[in-house]
Amino acid sequence: MTRSVTRENAGFLAPGFLRALEAAYGGSALGRQELEGMLAEDVDGALFLRSRIDETRAAIIPALWDVVVAVDPPATSGPRADACGIVAVGRAGQEAYVLGDASSQGLRPLDWAGRAVALVRQIGAREVIAEANQGDEMVRQVLETAGCPVPVWLVQARLSKRARAPPVATLYEQGRVHHAGQFGALEDEMCAFGAEGVSASPDRVDALVWAVWALLLDEAAVGVRQL
Repeated sequence: MTRSVTRENAGFLAPGFLRALEAAYGGSALGRQELEGMLAEDVDGALFLRSRIDETRAAIIPALWDVVVAVDPPATSGPRADACGIVAVGRAGQEAYVLGDASSQGLRPLDWAGRAVALVRQIGAREVIAEANQGDEMVRQVLETAGCPVPVWLVQARLSKRARAPPVATLYEQGRVHHAGQFGALEDEMCAFGAEGVSASPDRVDALVWAVWALLLDEAAVGVRQL
């Protein structure tokens, strides 16, 4: 077995190409595989399998019935605070398509709200779904202050992140959720979530779960959207 890293081929690549790849995928599992030549494998105990994500990745996005942006706000701000999960997902028929991940760590409320609003405008989302356990109505106010142009639906988490995720993981196993592109940081977090010894807060995953749940698993909300 031989292994070669992408940097060894830098002399034959266009200027800036390698820098762009490393900026996009450096430090992620996908980057370790594609840039460093190290095979990315499924992690025992993880709820989401990298192999399954790759198998169902979408090359073409169909006409979407609905698009939402889900936000999992952090309780605090600063370098050591949890990330704010901001993920966009669309629905076509009985399948969902992950369209974007604008999650970031260490932002003040108006800053993460601004990122969420920018993603709403970029993909034409119909609604923002925001977890309100941290801040209640203030979460809506921050998003509206940042210029959110669509309604904000506040949701309350009554189950833990670990308990909310399995139904969405099942949809992935059924091939009903597709990633429309490469989302290295999100996929790394997904493929470590649930594995033994992993304790980091899965904020990107939580936003993803809220979005997919609203589009495919919340019968009342889905019924309204279909009408």
